[in-house]
Amino acid sequence: MKNKRYYLFAALFLLSVGKWLKDKQDNLAPKKVAQTKTEVVKAQDNQEVEEVVEKSEPEVKDVPYSERPTQSIKFDPEMLPDEVCPQMPIFYKKDIVEEEELATNLHFVIEGEIFRIRMFIEDASYGSYRKLVYYKEDSQGFPVNIRIPIEHSTNPTDQIIESYIKGGKIVYESADRRINLKDGRSMTYSVLDGELTKFNSDRDNCYFEPKK
Repeated sequence: MKNKRYYLFAALFLLSVGKWLKDKQDNLAPKKVAQTKTEVVKAQDNQEVEEVVEKSEPEVKDVPYSERPTQSIKFDPEMLPDEVCPQMPIFYKKDIVEEEELATNLHFVIEGEIFRIRMFIEDASYGSYRKLVYYKEDSQGFPVNIRIPIEHSTNPTDQIIESYIKGGKIVYESADRRINLKDGRSMTYSVLDGELTKFNSDRDNCYFEPKK
């Protein structure tokens, strides 16, 4: 009788231990699965974040030459701080009768290579004309002149200019201009990527260059 009770007790004990071990294993398993799920979710979240960042990068769009910031900007006296050249007589945008291009520089990248366009006013015996010069930078960053048809280099149209920069990413854009006022004064100014970088009026003894 004692042996039967012993064996019965031992069997119950073993069943209890087995159940305890099974419960413990069951309790641990979900945690492991949950952790794995969390890691997967995190990996997916990171991937989604990376995709969003990629999509949020600005796209390089072909903007018509005449609509680019440096080309479309026109001088406005409001561009000058109030404290600049107090001796200079006040003038307004309506007082500007003419605005002339003196020089324009465009640097752009096509398939990893850097090209440049420079346009300026060239004087000749038969009069002045707008000249376009086309360059490609060498491995040292020095511009190497590329010969282009004379009809492209002489008084180029916006369409011709666009044909050279089409598909490229512009990385530098500057221009020098002259404005003529109703009262006969002439002034020059420079812009870089659409921002005023220099203003000069010899007649008014005024020179302004924003601090960097």
